[in-house]
Amino acid sequence: MIRTAFCLGLILALTIAAMGQSVSGFVDVSGIVVDVNGEVVPAAKVNLRCGNGSKEQTTISNAAGAFRFTRVAAGNCEIEVHKAAFKPAIIPLTVNARPLAPLQLVLAVADLKDEVTVSDQSGQVNTNPGENLDVIKLDRDALNNLPVLGNDVIGAVANLVDASSVGSGGATILVDGLEVTSKIPASRIQEVRINQNPYSAEFARPGRGRIEVITKAGMTEYHGEFGFIFRDSHLDARNAFALERPPEQRRIYEGTLTGPIGHGKKASFFFSGNREEEDLQAVVFARTPAGTVSQNVATPQRQSEFSLRVDHQISKNTTLALRLEINEDSSGNSGVGGFSLPAVATNSRGGEHHLFFSLRQILSSKLINELTGRAGHEYSRTHSLNPGVPRLIVQDAFTGGGAQADRRTTENHVQFNDILSWTEGKHFVRAGLNVPDISRRGFNDQTNFGGTFSFATLEDYLSNRPFLYSINQGNGHLAFWQKEFGLFVQDQVLVRPNLSIAAGLRYDKQNFLGDKNNFAPRLSFAYAPGKQRKTVLRGGAGIFYDRTGISPIADILRFDGQRLRQVNLSNPGYPDPFSSGRTLAHQPVSIVRFAPDLRSPYTSQFNAGVERQLNKSLTVSANYINTRGIKLFRHCPARFCGLIRRLEFYANLNLRRARRHICWN
Repeated sequence: MIRTAFCLGLILALTIAAMGQSVSGFVDVSGIVVDVNGEVVPAAKVNLRCGNGSKEQTTISNAAGAFRFTRVAAGNCEIEVHKAAFKPAIIPLTVNARPLAPLQLVLAVADLKDEVTVSDQSGQVNTNPGENLDVIKLDRDALNNLPVLGNDVIGAVANLVDASSVGSGGATILVDGLEVTSKIPASRIQEVRINQNPYSAEFARPGRGRIEVITKAGMTEYHGEFGFIFRDSHLDARNAFALERPPEQRRIYEGTLTGPIGHGKKASFFFSGNREEEDLQAVVFARTPAGTVSQNVATPQRQSEFSLRVDHQISKNTTLALRLEINEDSSGNSGVGGFSLPAVATNSRGGEHHLFFSLRQILSSKLINELTGRAGHEYSRTHSLNPGVPRLIVQDAFTGGGAQADRRTTENHVQFNDILSWTEGKHFVRAGLNVPDISRRGFNDQTNFGGTFSFATLEDYLSNRPFLYSINQGNGHLAFWQKEFGLFVQDQVLVRPNLSIAAGLRYDKQNFLGDKNNFAPRLSFAYAPGKQRKTVLRGGAGIFYDRTGISPIADILRFDGQRLRQVNLSNPGYPDPFSSGRTLAHQPVSIVRFAPDLRSPYTSQFNAGVERQLNKSLTVSANYINTRGIKLFRHCPARFCGLIRRLEFYANLNLRRARRHICWN
């Protein structure tokens, strides 16, 4: 991916050392392309022309901004550098018999409004271990043409991840390097990547199970956009279960505004707003003692999202970015539809308020530090329209009574990453600390405090013969701390001009799990045989640890048999479940707990592949990938857990074989 000076996702320069002595009057010319802030410029076109009659040479700077020309004859030469959004640069150079020190070519920004331009260098092989060609990159133009339902970009691209590489909580979504779980408005997204640098020790999950999102930054010229999406039920087909076409309508308003702050062009802002209004209808089609019920029930939903980002270049070597995010949503008559009658409806409200920051500092010509973080508050409230009324579940007929779904949750959390990048000779080292979550979570769970009767058939309901009565009792209030962190170090070594190796080690830990040996080694390489280097052989292997997520932890703390008692009573009386004289005090309670030998599950993955550049616009790749899950979380008896083997072909000729444990429910 080509990114300019003010884009997030800073990558340190990989400086290539000059060769010791010239051979037969030839020397190597190497160096690095940077911008005026000292940040590397990848994928820049570098031309070398000499007046000694030798042929002009052309190369592309790699992901670390480095370039190299081999066997350059003595004479007067010039180097010309081209890169979109930067001014072309021409540097005179005198080549003699002595080895040359690495050059530093500085590009000035041509027009900062072009800093959102993203170019794709697919079709060009590269010996950087992180520049694999089977990566999925969607720039702004591709996202605009992507068929997305409801403007949910992340929901659409989530179908592209590898099911065997995701964790127990689904695909990992990283926004500007930080893990998130909420929806990201399309107007805020600049680029989406999947499987970028699949074996990097910087990330907890494999590249195929990771969605990386880069948000838009501010510009130094005013620019704005506005979009409106409208859908009306007059264009819908008739619902077969509805007596009349539900009067539905969806309206989505979104807009952005960006520009400079002040006159120095060192600060800019980016504002985005998104408002979704959905006047939907749930279709109820149920059998009740009074006969068949077929009706439409309004289920309105509202969501408002606002974001304000400010980028400020504090000094030549320090850049600060701040972003305030506010998200509020509400829904009415949730849970209604199908067999569920309007009586079991719930109304809910929720919100998220976050402050994001990013501080990038160039400490020296070889050392850069990047600190990113996010602090925020989240809440959700759900209340039943008929509180206190027992819930009635009649299988294959109707669900009525009350919803029994009253609940409140709160979360105050902090996330941050601190990554230090260092280059020395042929080594490019990145090391840092990842803290995906330090949070205090609160639950006030009143679900099923009024009890639920379950009937096998409508005839059993008419005969007052439930087969089960369940109820929750006790203290539904809970507050606890969730802590997750990771450490990593990785060294990328340019062993030879056509061979690169990246080796790293990661350590992950979360509370509530007792194991402390979650070390995850990673290794990858890229090798281009031959002089033309149009073929690249790639391979890699790594171990990736998983986390439990918040729901299992909340369940083991609430349903411990003491705090919140979950009781099931077979063949109870109706409407009084205790008419036979039984009491809840003598009934066994349901207890949720982790297995005594539970450890953090992990995934082992390795691959081998080949990439071949056929011409300037066509490159093919074939990859064999093996993924295996070990000690995975499961909620079923072991005898029902099996092993799946898959063989899949992709349009870009990627060949893949995956294995993972599953549980049959």
